Amino acid sequence: MPTAYEQLKTRYESAHILNTIQAILLWDERVMMPPASGAERTGMRRVINETIRNHYMLSSEVKDLLQDAQHEMHTLSEWDKRNLQHMINAYDDPPLDIVPNLRTDLRNAESLCRQVWPVARTNNNWDAMAAPFGQMVYYRRLLNTAIAAVREEPAPYDVSLSMYSRKIRTRLFDQISDTLIPHLKEFLQTHGKPVATTPDVAPLAIPPHIQLTVMQRVIADMGFDFSQGRLDTAMKAFFENTDHDRRIVTTVNPGNFMNGMSSTVHEAGHALHYQYLPKDWITQPVGKAGDFCMREAVAFIWQIFVAQTKEFHIYLAKHLQDIAGMRVDPIALFNAQNTIRPSFLRIGSDPATYALHIMIRYRIERDLVNGTQDVKTLPQRWADEYREALNVEVPDNTYGVLQDIHWYKGSFGYFPCYLLALLYAAQLFQKAQQDIPNLVAGFATGNFAPLVQWLRDKIYSQANFYDGLTLLENATGEPLNPVHFMDYLKNRYQVTT
Repeated sequence: MPTAYEQLKTRYESAHILNTIQAILLWDERVMMPPASGAERTGMRRVINETIRNHYMLSSEVKDLLQDAQHEMHTLSEWDKRNLQHMINAYDDPPLDIVPNLRTDLRNAESLCRQVWPVARTNNNWDAMAAPFGQMVYYRRLLNTAIAAVREEPAPYDVSLSMYSRKIRTRLFDQISDTLIPHLKEFLQTHGKPVATTPDVAPLAIPPHIQLTVMQRVIADMGFDFSQGRLDTAMKAFFENTDHDRRIVTTVNPGNFMNGMSSTVHEAGHALHYQYLPKDWITQPVGKAGDFCMREAVAFIWQIFVAQTKEFHIYLAKHLQDIAGMRVDPIALFNAQNTIRPSFLRIGSDPATYALHIMIRYRIERDLVNGTQDVKTLPQRWADEYREALNVEVPDNTYGVLQDIHWYKGSFGYFPCYLLALLYAAQLFQKAQQDIPNLVAGFATGNFAPLVQWLRDKIYSQANFYDGLTLLENATGEPLNPVHFMDYLKNRYQVTT
């Protein structure tokens, strides 16, 4: 007879399988699904969600098993103890069974928004998006308010933050950003002048099928396993996966290869994380990729700290010549990308101004969830924030409030992860350079294996055993320190003090 804990592991494995089905459905929805099929897909996902919640998460059998399993705690390995604790935390959190009908309403509203968004964005049609988005925000605010009351969270928005990080809440995020942003603004005011560009090599006009071939070569060199993965295109880049089926989706613009290349490397950074999670734990809570800040950090390491080096551009230029027949000066190509240039677009922005893009979104979504920002005036708030923070004019809603999918799929609380991830990545990469001689020099020849191995040892293999802040400190030997990010900016843009 299996023990209570063994029965719980079996249940979590079944729930995990259903979640992987969800992932493939979502990939199909955003890459292949006919536009008129949305209602049916919403119904499919609703049934899966309800099955996971009611049968595997909230049933009386699970409650009894958790109580019995706690008596086994002293007999378990450290990983099993942490795994069981994750299960207990998920069930003991009283909000899990708060107003289940509201949760269903929220998921349906999120699904509708996710389907409306691509058309609204393409057509610059905020009016089409406003009503379904307003309904979704309303449900999210109600649910968060109920959860915050039970948990004694300071504000509804803190509930959204808790979905992506065990420790990050508004107060801590504000402390971190209040330390960083003044230094960053001073840096931008003093040194934020664009580096000379070479327009004839950037952003590179290449036929889409050749772009994809180059991208495939690059991420294969990074270590992405195409025998258990694929690369496709859609309106927005993203990544979905099962245990042995990792799907990278990128964007292709015939007139701008470099933006698509950047997105591809970022998503491949996510894929490598999942590819190297500990196989024995992948169906269990402790075996997940863990803290979302760390998930984005390892993607940023590849996108920014690897792919935005001179050495990577030397490597990329060789592939452009071999595959596309293009003779490109790699230093000119690097200089063309190595600019500090305020923009109304988050994707493709330089790392120096990226944090300001995130702060704009953070302030707005915080106020939406807390109930102090009206959906009707959202486009104007967006434009005002960009004018004040980056001194740029937003041309329309397509490139303004509709440019990111995060809100329209319900991911409130995710944007702060990007800023923290940038800080995590700077600190991790600085430590990797200390530990690996000539790390960056190797990028010129496509030698990425030492970095992959370092990340496997320090991050990937740890999965969800630690929260992100603890994992960062374990990997680098110090708590989160924004100084490493500022040092990176000064070194990258050759700033002397």
